Amino acid sequence: HITWGLAMAFLVEEGIGILQSVEPPPADLPIC
Repeated sequence: HITWGLAMAFLVEEGIGILQSVEPPPADLPIC
């Protein structure tokens, strides 16, 4: 990912409500 310029990451915590939760990845997401 560094070769694509993606050398940064965000840490996201789960919230309480439905709008504060992280959605699961799509089923067709390729493995890195």
